[in-house]
Formats: sequence, C-alpha cells, structure tokens
Amino acid sequence: MRTLHESLHHLGEARARLGEAHARLADADRAGLLAELDATTAVTVTLTGADADTLLAADLPAHRRAVHGLLTRASALLRAGLIGAPRSRTLGVDLVGARLAGADLRGAELAGRLLIEADLRGAELRGADLRGADLRGADLRGADLRGALFVVQAQLDAARGDATTTAPAPLTRPVHWAAPPTPAPPAPAPPIPATPTSATPAATPAATGKPAMRAGRRRGRAGRSGSGSGSSSSLS
Repeated sequence: MRTLHESLHHLGEARARLGEAHARLADADRAGLLAELDATTAVTVTLTGADADTLLAADLPAHRRAVHGLLTRASALLRAGLIGAPRSRTLGVDLVGARLAGADLRGAELAGRLLIEADLRGAELRGADLRGADLRGADLRGADLRGALFVVQAQLDAARGDATTTAPAPLTRPVHWAAPPTPAPPAPAPPIPATPTSATPAATPAATGKPAMRAGRRRGRAGRSGSGSGSSSSLS
C-alpha cells in the first residue's frame, strides 16, 4: 500500500509538471504521455481501495514497472525543457560519500542513486530527478533543490541542510535544517601563576616575636645577676 501511494504521489506530480511546462514541450509527446499517466493513475487509485484478496491477486511488481517507465519518460521530457540544464552527465549509481560540493547538477538523472553521506554543499539540483535517491546523511547545506523532480519528505528528513538550503515546493523544511547557533566567543585564558623563587622568605614578626621576647628576658636576668655579685665583691 505504501508503494501504491508513493506511485500516486509521483504520477500526480508528473502530470502537474507536464501541465505547467506545456509551452516548452512538443504537443504530441506531451499529449500521449498525459493520457498514459491518467490511465495508470486510475488503475493505481482502484488498487488503493481494493480488498486484501484483490491486492494479493494483482501483479504489483508489473504495475510498479509500468509506473517507473512512465515517470522515466516524463522526467526525460521535463528535464529536456530546462533552460541551461546539462544535456548529459555520466554519474555512477554508487555515489556514497561522493564529493559533489558546488557541482552543476541541474536536470541530472539521479533516480535510484546512492547518495549516502555525499557532499552536495552548494550544489545546483534544480530540476534534477531524485526519484528514490538515497539521501541519508547527504550534506545539502546551501544546495538549490528548486524544481527537483519526485522528491518525497522522507528524503529531506534523512539529509542534512541549513537555512540556506532551498527545498522543493511544497515539501516542508525539516526542523533540523534550522540555522546553526552562533558559536560563543572563546573564554579568556586563565592567568599564569607566578613562578616561586628559591630564596628563603624573610621571617615574619609573628614567627619570631616570642623567641625574641624570651631571649630578651634571659639577657635581662643575666645582667641583674652579674651586677649583684660585682657589688658584694667590691665591698669585701
């Protein structure tokens, strides 16, 4: 059921985009594709309302392949109508950790690509086909995704972005894409303690007062005793 509703989402987007871009597309290609999109959408809607027995009997993988083919054709038609989009760009399926910062990926075919932890900072992704691309941990800070094709909310939620990332309408900007807080200024370095000297500190009065007083009293008693004995010997 989740696959069917995802198909409905993409089919509806393809039809809306083809309707908006009619002035840039050949009428014959556009008209034939719109008719096929309408027919496949009707079948998909019927399946979403079917009971369990009908769903089990239906060939859902074949239906998904049919939807995939239609979306691939719609994507090629839409991307070909983008002004200034690259005609072709060879990109592998496995782009895990790829360094694509600042890359011009306008109109690129990125459906099903593994972009886990890819560096896409400041990349131009306008009109790129991101259908089913794995954006877990991809760095989209400053990237421009305006008009990117077939993006779902779960892809944005799994990626990293910031206040300068331009998300495709009408998806919601994830909460964790808010601007990072301004770092606080570094704390001042603590003062360097003075290095102690090897010189012996001078004795303080508190430390020397009592011994000095006792020594003075001893000298006083000795003086009084000496002067007494001298007087008696001179008299005799």
